[in-house]
Amino acid sequence: MEPVMEFDNIETVKRAVELDHGVAIVPQATMLRDAQQGSLKILHFEGKDCIRPLAILHRKGRVLTPAMRKFLDTLGMDLSVEPTHVCRRLVRLKAGKRTIL
Repeated sequence: MEPVMEFDNIETVKRAVELDHGVAIVPQATMLRDAQQGSLKILHFEGKDCIRPLAILHRKGRVLTPAMRKFLDTLGMDLSVEPTHVCRRLVRLKAGKRTIL
């Protein structure tokens, strides 16, 4: 499958789908109001895993607070290793559940 259009804004993507220009995969939380209003319909993945890359960002040169460290520890990040590039984590979405890889 080849993408025909690309947008950098979820609202623009949703408006394009409303205008019958195709389908889109977007975060479910961005769709709740549209689904309640009946302008768009949420379809769920059946028997498929969906993997979404995420990045963890913080301000360069800033000391992490204890709360920030706890959050990163919860995600399984190794804070003893200084990354040389943007650290990416994957979130596997399966049957409505999230698993951090």
